[in-house]
Amino acid sequence: VFEFNLLPEEGHKCPAFINLQQPYFEKFLVDRVREAQAQGAPIELRGKNRVENVE
Repeated sequence: VFEFNLLPEEGHKCPAFINLQQPYFEKFLVDRVREAQAQGAPIELRGKNRVENVE
């Protein structure tokens, strides 16, 4: 990693490493899921769930 060239190579869409904070990633992910849902994808998002028991 210390000798890794971070400059993008020709033809690459993204750089080698991207430091994307979790809240931004989650927003992008939810936005994309909403777009897919609008196109009819059977995706269901759920939140604020808690594990009550594990067997």
